[in-house]
Amino acid sequence: MNAVGVEIENPFGDDANDLPVDKMMNRVHLDTQSLLDLRLCSPQAEDAVELRARKATEEAELQKATSKAGARGGRAPRTSSRHPG
Repeated sequence: MNAVGVEIENPFGDDANDLPVDKMMNRVHLDTQSLLDLRLCSPQAEDAVELRARKATEEAELQKATSKAGARGGRAPRTSSRHPG
C-alpha cells in the first residue's frame, strides 16, 4: 500500500507512470486553436464578432460619458439600447 502511495504521490514528474502533461497541454492548445479558427468560418460568426466589437465600443463611450458627467456633477447622456438594423 505504501509503494502505491509513493508512486502516485507526484503524478506530474517524468516517471513511467506519471501523467503525460506535455501531451495533454498540446491537445488543449490544438483544440483551443481549432475553436478559435471556427469563429470566423461563416458570415454569421463574422457578424457576431462585429456586433460584439460595436457593443464594446458603445459601452466604452457610455462609460466615458458617465465618468465625465460625474466629474462635472451632471447626468450622463441617455442612450438607446436598441441597435438599428
